[in-house]
Amino acid sequence: PLDEPVGNLSKFQGLRSGFQHTEERERLTDALHSIFRTRGNLLHPDAQQDVAQCDFIYDVCMYKSDHTPLLRRMVVDFETEVCIIHDELYRALNIPIERYEGPPISVVGREGKATPLGKVRATWNMPKDENFYCAEFLVMHGVEFDVLLGTSTVRELGLYRRDPALASRL
Repeated sequence: PLDEPVGNLSKFQGLRSGFQHTEERERLTDALHSIFRTRGNLLHPDAQQDVAQCDFIYDVCMYKSDHTPLLRRMVVDFETEVCIIHDELYRALNIPIERYEGPPISVVGREGKATPLGKVRATWNMPKDENFYCAEFLVMHGVEFDVLLGTSTVRELGLYRRDPALASRL
């Protein structure tokens, strides 16, 4: 659930005996495949697409208003300038929202344009990283990711210095 804290991530419980197919496992697998979907093309290892066409995906801790971290996935999209946050994650973070007064925007994985529900300032960091980052995110309903970071924010925050692969794509 989106409102559960990160908890202790370093414990390894060991392997379970044998693979068990469950509806939950299938749902999670489908969710992973949807993360790689870009403008109707499924980009995963089986697709044998050039890696340069794939978005970068990072584990990040998003911080609630009480400074409790929530572990989520952040997608960096090189065709998007704005940052976007899923409305369910925004609500779980319990951070203030401001009115969005701009035009409808195009969103990766959706056809047509949509109007954001508002805009928020959110803070995050990467696990085991001392640096904290803050940016403005547009709140969107029905997107296929937790958080999307646009290229302008990658440049503004200097994130390309942390990952040379990002620098090669900017």
